[in-house]
Amino acid sequence: MGPSEDGRVNGSTPGTKSSSGTRSSTESRSLRPGPTGTSGPAGALLGRAARCGVIALDRLLARLYGIESLSDDRRHFLRVSSRPTTVRETVQLEEGLRLLPGDLVVQIHFANAYLPKFGPPGPDLAWARRFESGLRDSLSLLASVLAEQPRWRRFAAIHGTLGFLPAGDVMLRRRLADRFGFVLVLRSIPGGRWWHSSFWAAFYSRLLVWAYNPGGRKDHWQGTALVDIWMSREKLLSLYGPGRSAE
Repeated sequence: MGPSEDGRVNGSTPGTKSSSGTRSSTESRSLRPGPTGTSGPAGALLGRAARCGVIALDRLLARLYGIESLSDDRRHFLRVSSRPTTVRETVQLEEGLRLLPGDLVVQIHFANAYLPKFGPPGPDLAWARRFESGLRDSLSLLASVLAEQPRWRRFAAIHGTLGFLPAGDVMLRRRLADRFGFVLVLRSIPGGRWWHSSFWAAFYSRLLVWAYNPGGRKDHWQGTALVDIWMSREKLLSLYGPGRSAE
């Protein structure tokens, strides 16, 4: 996903040659460029600079769009937009429940710096457990905030957009989303169609994953899906609201 670190193999000596006068295979491997075509300290420096730039852009956009953190506790990694939006067209949620044009929707976002980090193999079981625990805690806090603050009194649903899911995993992720109470709806699989806005939305999502997970996987830049996740007010408060333990 990002520039590689110094690709030199331990024990190789730059400039050495084999007895035949050609460069050794060890040195050949050490000079091979990484995924972005750069290697060594310069590539690492460029990678760090690029990540800092993406993180700075993320923070700037959060301020411009009025995205607020729910808590300074790093266990809570959901944020909300301070500017509620309204539904433009009918959205079918769980059976028998629909969102109608004009219904108030709270936009949710990840606090990217608080998300659990994963390594080169990608998200594993330990990461999944940390993520599930953090998401449930975050949704519980969100439900309390929305139930208590007058400005959210009329909200009908919460909504978010994800652009980093592999296109082939949408059905699996739909079942996982249902475990948390979300309805996951596929919006687009942009592929390489850069002239579509969905391409750039998915690209930016992948860019955030790369910036905030420097040790993560460096593939899957293509073949991602852009999806919407929805949860009705009733579902959020019944699953995560303040009175749920008394039920």
